[in-house]
Amino acid sequence: MKKLSVFIAWIIIMASLGFSLNVVTTINPYYLIVKEIVGDKGNVELLIPAGQNPHIYSPKMSDVKKLFKADIVVANGLGLENFLLDTLKDLEKRGKPVVYAGEFVPMGMLISINTEHDTADHTSVNPHVWLDPVLLSEYIVPGIVKALSKISPANKEFFAERANLLIDDLMEFHRKVADLLAPFSGKAVIVAHPSFEYFFNRYGIEERTIFSGHGDEPSISELKVLINFARKNTVFGIFGEYQQNKKPVEIIAKSTGLPLSELDPLGFDKGSIIELLSWNLNQIERVIHGAR
Repeated sequence: MKKLSVFIAWIIIMASLGFSLNVVTTINPYYLIVKEIVGDKGNVELLIPAGQNPHIYSPKMSDVKKLFKADIVVANGLGLENFLLDTLKDLEKRGKPVVYAGEFVPMGMLISINTEHDTADHTSVNPHVWLDPVLLSEYIVPGIVKALSKISPANKEFFAERANLLIDDLMEFHRKVADLLAPFSGKAVIVAHPSFEYFFNRYGIEERTIFSGHGDEPSISELKVLINFARKNTVFGIFGEYQQNKKPVEIIAKSTGLPLSELDPLGFDKGSIIELLSWNLNQIERVIHGAR
């Protein structure tokens, strides 16, 4: 154990001596964001592949080595990477900077969720804050830039300039979405998982979810409740999700005749955060055209 501690300390010291910034991000959306900010001033690596569920991802030894070699780790936090939490906390204890980007969002803007693990002194929050372009622009991107600049102060202005360009693109995307979804404010969607709650909430759209947790399956009575809700309310579409079982969304779509599409919160095969958001917007547009 003592030899392992000495080895880990040596890795941290050697990593700090490097001239090129080395960043590891836990999930793909932050990989896309950080890569855009860092540019050619450093190396950015992704820990959890975009096709895997970060809620239940357990790190391999190679993942742990990758984390220890990083100059800084960018995670989401807010309960997203629970299976990584012990490893991340251990990194912090050993002096490794770990940034929880979700925690840049003010507590009053976070959406509470009910889970069986909630207690009187702990309430869970929806961790999928990266899908709201306004939260990204106002809190998350500026917070990441500040953290990166602390590790690499020589590149502070470079990071800020690139981040400002990204924020401009995000706000342009936000205005586009606001115009498109304005006629649907006050209406609702049914989704497989609450990944897009911040997104839909931003534009005044109610979200009803099929899966409240991970690995759970809706009962027949729960599906009936959602089908009745869809029939009695102004639901304009149903969305599955890559990491979730497609059968329940297909049952609801078939029972209600509502248009069905699929969303991707992690951006599998996407080259930028704008491309990730735009792809999902295209999926929403497909449903809108099908609902008209």
